[in-house]
Amino acid sequence: MVDIESAPGLKTGTNTKSSKQKPEIEEILFNKRLAPLGRSDFEQFLKNEFSEENLEFWLEAQQFKEEVEGKQTGESPVVVRDAMSKNPSKIQLEIVDKYVVIGSEKEINIEGNERKKIIKNKPESEVLQYTPNLFDKAQDEIKLLMARDSFVRYLEKFAKTNISKEEVDSRFRVGFSWLLFGVILFVLLFTLTEEKHWRLFCVLPFWISFAFLSSASRKV
Repeated sequence: MVDIESAPGLKTGTNTKSSKQKPEIEEILFNKRLAPLGRSDFEQFLKNEFSEENLEFWLEAQQFKEEVEGKQTGESPVVVRDAMSKNPSKIQLEIVDKYVVIGSEKEINIEGNERKKIIKNKPESEVLQYTPNLFDKAQDEIKLLMARDSFVRYLEKFAKTNISKEEVDSRFRVGFSWLLFGVILFVLLFTLTEEKHWRLFCVLPFWISFAFLSSASRKV
C-alpha cells in the first residue's frame, strides 16, 4: 500500500505518536499540483461530488486577502481569477452575491449569524472602500467544514485507489515470477530427462502464472 504521507511535495506535522501522518488540508489548499494530493485533484474530486462551492469560495476569498489586503498566509499565492486589485469593492460584492446570499448561485454552508454579518458589512457600492477582513471567519468555518467532511472522503478515495494499484502490481509481479519459473523448469526437464510424466510438472507454474496475470488484468 502506498502511504498517503509519502506523496511527494507534501509536508506532515510532527506532533503525534505515529510516524505516518495524513496531510493537513492547508497543504492541499496551497499546493496546486494536479495529482496526487494536490489542490486541482481535490477540486476535481469535489466537482464529481457536486460540492465544489466551498473550495471555490475559500480560494476566491484567499486571493482577495493576498492580493488586496496583502496578507500572505500560504506557501504560494492562490490565483483563481484575474488580478483583483483594480476594483476591490466590486470583487467583494461579487463574492457575496455568488456565495453568501441565501439562494445564491453557489451558496455556501456557514453559520447564520456570520452570513448576516457579511451581508450587513459588505461595501454599499462598487465605488466605496472595501470592507477589511470581511471573509476571514467564513473562510475559517468553511476550511473546518471541508477538513471534517469532503477532505476526509478525498483521502479515503486516494488511499483506496492506491491499495488497488498496489494489489494489481503485486499480482503482475507474482504472475511473471511463476511464468519465469515455468520457463526455467521447462528447459531443465526437457534437457535433463526424457521421462514424459516429469515434464507434466511444467504445466503447474504456467497455470499459476496465468491465474495471477488474468486476475490482475481484470482489475486494471
